[in-house]
Amino acid sequence: MDVPVTHPYALYCKGIQQLGVLQGDANGFFHPESSVTRAEFVGELIRLIGVRPSVHPVIFGECLRR
Repeated sequence: MDVPVTHPYALYCKGIQQLGVLQGDANGFFHPESSVTRAEFVGELIRLIGVRPSVHPVIFGECLRR
C-alpha cells in the first residue's frame, strides 16, 4: 500500500482495501496524489452502491440528433 502507516487515513485505507471496496492497482497502490476525473469518481461510486449497468443499448447519440 502506498499510503504511509503514519498517515492519518492509513487505517481507513487499509480497512477499505481489506473489505474489497477499493483494491488499488495490480500492486495494491492507491496513488493518493493522482487526480481523478468526475466520470471515474461517479463510476466508482455507482459501483460501490451496487447499481448494475443497463442491459439496454446506449441511446445518447439518438437524443442529440433530435
